[in-house]
Amino acid sequence: MEEELVIDLSHEPIGAIASNYVIPITVKELDLTNNRLTKIENLEHCIQLERLILRQNKIDRIQGISSLENLVELDLYDNKLKRIENLSGFTKLKRLDLSFNHISDISSLKQQHLHSLKELYLIHNHIKQIVGLENLKSLELLELGDNKIRKIENLDSLSCLKSLWLGRNKISKIENLSNLSGLRCLSLQSNRIERIENLDALVVLEELYLSFNKLESICGLPLLSHLRVLDLGNNRIRSFEGLVPLYELRELWVAKKINDNEIEDFSQLDILAEKIPKLETIYLEGNPLSQDIEYRTKVMERLHHLKQLDATPVQ
Repeated sequence: MEEELVIDLSHEPIGAIASNYVIPITVKELDLTNNRLTKIENLEHCIQLERLILRQNKIDRIQGISSLENLVELDLYDNKLKRIENLSGFTKLKRLDLSFNHISDISSLKQQHLHSLKELYLIHNHIKQIVGLENLKSLELLELGDNKIRKIENLDSLSCLKSLWLGRNKISKIENLSNLSGLRCLSLQSNRIERIENLDALVVLEELYLSFNKLESICGLPLLSHLRVLDLGNNRIRSFEGLVPLYELRELWVAKKINDNEIEDFSQLDILAEKIPKLETIYLEGNPLSQDIEYRTKVMERLHHLKQLDATPVQ
């Protein structure tokens, strides 16, 4: 029956799966978000299940799902997991979300044989090292933000990767990215990076996020002919000297908070006009020049193609 293909039992704190209801064998999608579940059980017969959502529960082990070989998505966001286990055999799994758990070691991913996995989310765990990814040959998105990672490493086998998110870690150097030539989005926000370097191989990169680091200059940025978004906000940049031509760039973020970027001379915008001819959006708020009473007028005199300055559209 059509009504049995999708079952949404989210935010019903029953405490156990199928404790007072029946899950039909035909179910394709099952949402058990915020049910106060402590374990995965009573799903052995759901062999047609493709999407299993178990967000915001108290599950501490991945178990009880070995028969669900048709799973395409498994979502265990915000639980109490400490390890990655019992996922071997899920040859169709494309999306796995284990964010907001207590995982510190991801080396077991190597034994899980997730050959079809395209998206892996591991935000806000206790991960210290990037390991165990060798067999994730189809991976296109990897999210490891808000962990304890100190080094970019062991990514060489991820030739299909398009998006890499490593924000809010303890990374001090951009390195070991040369095999990721298909990468389109790289986020390294809120780390400890002092130099822009080792990005030359990322020839199709479209988005680069480097805000909240320790950058003092833009030197080292290669000529990225496809780059459309560049975020350098909240660093220690005083000048646009060293900026290479970025002919496709549309958005530039150089906004600041106290003691960060210090762009104070409007003549610096002439460099942007020359190097970034298609710039449409720029964020400069918080820099000294933004205190000028004619700030918006002076910016527009130099950057004629702008459609948005800070948070305000240009009239």
